[in-house]
Formats: sequence, C-alpha cells, structure tokens
Amino acid sequence: MDPTSPEKEINRIERELDATNPPGGHPPAKPGKRSGGPPGKPGSNSLDAVLVTALLLFVVSAALVLAGRISPKERMQLTAGSIGAAVGLLTGYGIGRLRP
Repeated sequence: MDPTSPEKEINRIERELDATNPPGGHPPAKPGKRSGGPPGKPGSNSLDAVLVTALLLFVVSAALVLAGRISPKERMQLTAGSIGAAVGLLTGYGIGRLRP
C-alpha cells in the first residue's frame, strides 16, 4: 500500500519535529522568561507584577480608610484584608525567590 501525498507530508513533518525535540526528561528552558542581571544570576520579570499588585492593594486599603459609606467595622475588615493580601503576596514572592 503506497502512502498518499498528504500522508507523506505528515510523516515528513513528524520526522522533522522529532529530530528537533530532545528525547524525554525536562523540557527545554524557554528564552525570555528570566532576564537581566549578570549571566550567572538571571533576574526575574515577575518582580514588576508583584510590586504593582502589592502597591494596588495598599492603595485599595488607603481608599477604604477614606471611604465613609460603609460601617467602621466593615472598613477595618476590608483594610486588614487588603493589607494582608499585599503582605502575603510579597512574602510568597520572597520565599519563591529563595527556594531553588
């Protein structure tokens, strides 16, 4: 049985893909995920996202302090929650940076 032209093309593409992919094990590192800093110690682009998110949570907590339409108890609970989220985000990022 002779393979048709599309089957030959599919087989050729599969051979090319198999030739370029390393066999099993860990997937290759994606370029651009970590950049900056000296070659031995790459930086992390996610620090910007963590800092911006933490800053926004602090701004939300400051806005809640100034909000007058909710009860003082609710305002305190929302403020404590947003500050706790910001601290938790920064702590989680710091622990993630320390772990190998």
